[in-house]
Amino acid sequence: MASADRPRILVIGNAFLDILLGGKQGLPLRNWPGPGQRLVVDSDELDVFMGGNGCNVAAGLSALGCEVTLLTALGHDDAGRSLHSELTDFDVRVRNLTPPRATLSTGHSFVLTSDDDPSYLVIIGANKLLTVEGVSGVASELAPFDALLLVGLGTMPGLDGHIEELIPVLQAIRERASRDGGELPPLVIDVTLLEESSRLGRGPEQLLPLLRCASYVTPNLDEACLLLGLQGDSKQDPMLVADKLMKAIECEAIAVKTGETGCVIASERGCVEVSHDRVPMTELKDEVGAGDAWLAGFVSTLLRAKRDFAGLEAAAAEGNRCGAASVRSVGGVGWLAGDSNDQHAE
Repeated sequence: MASADRPRILVIGNAFLDILLGGKQGLPLRNWPGPGQRLVVDSDELDVFMGGNGCNVAAGLSALGCEVTLLTALGHDDAGRSLHSELTDFDVRVRNLTPPRATLSTGHSFVLTSDDDPSYLVIIGANKLLTVEGVSGVASELAPFDALLLVGLGTMPGLDGHIEELIPVLQAIRERASRDGGELPPLVIDVTLLEESSRLGRGPEQLLPLLRCASYVTPNLDEACLLLGLQGDSKQDPMLVADKLMKAIECEAIAVKTGETGCVIASERGCVEVSHDRVPMTELKDEVGAGDAWLAGFVSTLLRAKRDFAGLEAAAAEGNRCGAASVRSVGGVGWLAGDSNDQHAE
């Protein structure tokens, strides 16, 4: 049973330095340069933030009152040191699994904001060094935890390219955490960039055995459609997609994030939409990291609630609120600054 005051969470996830092309105020740029073209960016149109699902979720959970350890892979460079320092400022314990003599640089993500959805150019970098062997090697050194989160699948080839080896390692980590005789801590899995995973030879169907080991799976609508072999677009009914994915995976619950409208949760007890008021366009600044903010709110509330359908709905509602706070700020953790997080930190 998780501590109601300060749930302990182990996050395994990626780390990136986000370079936002679109301005400190989220001003849109039109498009990436085409062949033979050049994109000249003024300093007022560029900002740099801590990013990556692992960093964003870990920082969000810590700000929401959880005790967080992050297993990730940072380069031994200025960017890696900067990310480590910022995570420490958020009171996140960082276990950097990059070998001491490794020369790969910290992962970078170039984000182009526009009038539509943002576009990304992702350089995996040191995230390649977050491996099954590395996670297994530190398992015996990990402190007890109340939940295990695996985030950023699709950008960590050392993990998502070795699903068969990863499954027993995650199971062993959970069993070690429950040696006091309690139940296994829940495993929450959030996937990303499934289209790119397919291009690299790691199709969605290869993730299904891993997802069946999870307690909770939290894709967005496009990712859920891809997992089911459906065309991922807004024409798909989120309720039907969530129900089909729940039947395919058979975990405790599925939460399908539907963007500005909220999410749909599905379990053996049924399927329900948990809606949220849309953020007015005049308040919308940046959608980067909104899904990570949603996950932080969802998990932090889930671990403090009863593990029933009412608890799921409460967790989903908190996820919606955190996601809405995120899009009102710039950067993946911008919503954690100042007073924007006060309403969630109770």
